[in-house]
Parts: sequence; structure tokens; C-alpha cells
Amino acid sequence: MKLTFTAALCAGALLTITACNPTTDTSTASTDMAMNDGVATDTMGAGGTAATSTMMTDDEFMKMVATGGHNEMGLSQVALDKGATGATKDFANMMITDHTKAGNELKSIADSKSVLLPADMDAEHKALQEQMQNLSGEQLAQKYAQQMVTDHQNTVDMFQSEIQNGQDAAVKAFASKTLPTIQEHLSMAKKLPGAMTM
Repeated sequence: MKLTFTAALCAGALLTITACNPTTDTSTASTDMAMNDGVATDTMGAGGTAATSTMMTDDEFMKMVATGGHNEMGLSQVALDKGATGATKDFANMMITDHTKAGNELKSIADSKSVLLPADMDAEHKALQEQMQNLSGEQLAQKYAQQMVTDHQNTVDMFQSEIQNGQDAAVKAFASKTLPTIQEHLSMAKKLPGAMTM
């Protein structure tokens, strides 16, 4: 399966994400974050494809998570810059906050293993980011919400694969700790305006 990433949502600081669990005061996700030691992760982020049928190394997993975080933060920032309101605005803020925290935790693990993590979005999500710049209102909210659902589902699949097949104890522990937050983010993304009108 071809693996690609971006990461919108925020995922501008995710450099290493663990941000699937919101920490903003406007979201119930912040409570999930607390339950996951403040670590939330949305790995694959915008437009990535799940890597469940292809075994990946722990290093590849960490790199994909980092890219996914950047993808989600990047798309989330566009949504905010273009005037997202209500639940969409709250979710985008949560993505940036959570992915930044998760990214910091992931970076710490990667640094201890001399793994250099990507510091930017993937090409697919950069193109999506440009498309979103030309949208506004309901169209923008719908595009963002649908991408968040897709990316978070892919991320859930990838994290489950790492938990089952990973070899490095620290990386597997990160995946196990972060997965509930990602699942909560997926649930929240599905409730965003326009998310399920695909």
C-alpha cells in the first residue's frame, strides 16, 4: 500500500504528533488528552493512506506520524486563517495544540534513537492546502472535515498496526498511549459540519 502524508490540521507543530486528543478549553477532547498524559497523535494526517497491509519499521512509523502531524496542523491552520467558526474552529485549534504536544513527545523518542523526523507536510497535503486556500464558508468546512475523517481513520489503522507489529518497546508504548486520543479525534471529526456528506 502506498503511504503518503500531510497533516493538516494543525498539524503544524506536530512534527511529531500525539495530538489526537484535544487540549483546548473549547473541546471535550481536552479531557481525553488528560487521560492520555496529554499526548495526542494524528499521524497520517491529511490524505495519507493506511499502512496496515504493509509492514513498516518503527523508524518509518515515527516518520509517518511526524509527517501526518504536520499535515493535520497545516490544514487546520488554513481552516483557522480562512475564518472557520464553531465546531470546526474548535477542532482545528485542538489539532494544532494536540499535535504540537504529541510531536514533542515523538521527537524525544526519535532523538534518543537518532532518527531524524520530517519537518514539513507531504506533497499531497501541500496541494490540498493550496486548494483549501481557494475555498471559504461551508465548502471549506466540508473539505476540511472530510479530510480530517480520512486522515484520522488512516492514522488509527497505522497505530493499530504498530501496536501489533512494532519491535521497539518505546515506540509501541507511544502508539498504545496515543491511540485512544486518535480514536477520539476521529469520532469528533465525524461530527464536524459536512464531514459525512462524501
